Amino acid sequence: MRSLLAGVALSSLLASGTTAQAVIFTDVEAGYPYSGNVSVAGNGNPWTTPILFTDDHGHTIVVFCDDLEHNVYVGANQHLAYAYALVKFDGSGHLLSESTSNIMGQLADIGRFDYLHGNKEGAIAAQAAIWGIEYNIAVSSTDPTIQSYISNYLQFTDNHTGYALGIIPTDGNATQAQITGGVPEPSTWAMMLLGFAGVGFMAYRRKTQTSFRIA
Repeated sequence: MRSLLAGVALSSLLASGTTAQAVIFTDVEAGYPYSGNVSVAGNGNPWTTPILFTDDHGHTIVVFCDDLEHNVYVGANQHLAYAYALVKFDGSGHLLSESTSNIMGQLADIGRFDYLHGNKEGAIAAQAAIWGIEYNIAVSSTDPTIQSYISNYLQFTDNHTGYALGIIPTDGNATQAQITGGVPEPSTWAMMLLGFAGVGFMAYRRKTQTSFRIA
């Protein structure tokens, strides 16, 4: 099922005329050890934190899960094959509207900004709000600051820049699709696809691989 969903998403991308850029990730880390006491309707208390993906060139990007169905594996020395793609399907393989995907991309942009600027509550809330918008389900936190951010983020509307950009797994070792942010202007597409991880943030690497359920 996981491989099938990845294939569907990539087929959609290729049909749109956009070139899929392959990338191998060798390290995955959680952004925080704290998940914000977030509740997601029907899914309990998932680990709601930005995720740090490091590729085989040492570039690290901050991503947000769009998948409430699968696990993400944390640790170094991995070989996870992904491709950059437009986010046209949710984590269950259901087609997303362009408007919904657009809002998810905006939230990922905000969450990444918050994470890189030390705003833990805002970054956690962005992940929760992404799931709320994507699946049209209730999300909340017992942390009043995070809850305030969630309430604000859920008010976002389509800014008409198109589908969000994400990374889609292309083999059975990489089980979760991730959102990297909003779709860039056409003039920046090539640069982002060739070296999307230009944020320059390097995560601390754990040498032993463990797993936990993000969603």
